[in-house]
Amino acid sequence: MSLQKTFIVFTIACMALVMAKTQRLNGLLPERSILNFMASSSRALQGNPTRSLECFDYYIPIIDETAQQYQWDLGNCTEAFENAQQAAFQASSEQRNQLAKTVNDSCEILIECENAATAEDVYQCYINQGPTEAKTLYTVSIDATSQYATLEEKIRQAQSEEDMCNTKARISYEKDSTQAYGELNSCILNDTPIPTTATPSSKV
Repeated sequence: MSLQKTFIVFTIACMALVMAKTQRLNGLLPERSILNFMASSSRALQGNPTRSLECFDYYIPIIDETAQQYQWDLGNCTEAFENAQQAAFQASSEQRNQLAKTVNDSCEILIECENAATAEDVYQCYINQGPTEAKTLYTVSIDATSQYATLEEKIRQAQSEEDMCNTKARISYEKDSTQAYGELNSCILNDTPIPTTATPSSKV
């Protein structure tokens, strides 16, 4: 193999490794596609390195765009969950404020008992007001339990939607990535002509 051809093959191998490293850092799943691609294209890479470089020049931006789109989709999934979670918190704000007010009012009533005129009045105040405010606080506990369950359900639904969103994004990425590697492999093997049209514009 000539020195020039050796250099070209080495360059192609480096490009493939950079692609794999970049996608691993982004938390993507390219390993199987890259291994399959390199296994099926290794001889063609050595046999016609100039053509291989031209194929890489066309398909690397597409593969990179696919990875970027996946990251963008995942970011949208996370943002949608965070917005839904924040909306659930805000929706419960008035209820939480009302619970706090009820608790504070009950406590103030009992605290006022110590200001009664006589010791007898102090005791009578606690005796009379204690059961009433205990019922009030018990009602607060019941209401809080119900409201918290509603909040938890809203957050659970938001998490479920985020999971489905992530799954949809991953399936789309794996499909597009596999297709791109397949077309790159076909190009290198000379099964298809080297594309000459501009690569699609990024959605990101």
